[in-house]
Amino acid sequence: MCHGTDSKLRACSGREYLCTGGKSSTKRMNNQYGSVEDLRQAALDHSIDDILRLCSRPHVRTVIAALYSRPDTTLEQLSTVCAGSVAVTDDRLATQQDFDQIQRQLYHATLPRLEEFGWITFDHETGTVKETGIPDAMYTFLGVDETE
Repeated sequence: MCHGTDSKLRACSGREYLCTGGKSSTKRMNNQYGSVEDLRQAALDHSIDDILRLCSRPHVRTVIAALYSRPDTTLEQLSTVCAGSVAVTDDRLATQQDFDQIQRQLYHATLPRLEEFGWITFDHETGTVKETGIPDAMYTFLGVDETE
């Protein structure tokens, strides 16, 4: 749960990661996020397990939320948003080391995985990121399309 004022980031800065195992996990996700059943019913190109596994990766939910309000952005801007999310969650100031670690993680893991899903394009040389097909059901599931 985000303590910030931007409703588009509201659902994505939680420290508790999604997991795909067991009914209790699904119940928790239905309480913290949108309904997993709504995701199952949406016409998605990936299995629900693959989507939930993706959402369990560090910073994926924050990146998706940031892309909702800014579909054309950069690695640096997304790293700043994620570092801010970590700072809010941990109730501390983010350091340059935090930023650098997050930027490496986004560059090598998070953004390539979102690109594999066909949801973004990521230019590794220029650092530009463009949202190209994040399903509306994902935004709804993460609560980033709701107003406060």
